[in-house]
Amino acid sequence: MEQGQIRPFEPLKLNYDKWAEVDHYVNFIMKFEDAQRVKSLGQFLSDYNSELSLEILATVDYIIAENPGYSFDEVMECIANWNLRKKELFKKEFVQTSYNYLKNYASEFSF
Repeated sequence: MEQGQIRPFEPLKLNYDKWAEVDHYVNFIMKFEDAQRVKSLGQFLSDYNSELSLEILATVDYIIAENPGYSFDEVMECIANWNLRKKELFKKEFVQTSYNYLKNYASEFSF
């Protein structure tokens, strides 16, 4: 799959055959600061390894990015108004976990 060829809601598949190539690039070719960002991002996302958990994290992040002062309840209201699928699928405790996670790490990822 080439960059730009995937459509929304199409699952992303990791190609572990490329791991050595990517690891070499990150550790030896990228600028140090960029490599540190990639490593930090990988560590940040390490607990979010299902499609649903990543979707919840990305959705909460988007809402907070667009509305930085939103409380958890306001984020939940946005999700409920987003679409029926998200409203029914996103359990409050999972959204709360993502909300807290993003708030705790906000300063670490301000590039």
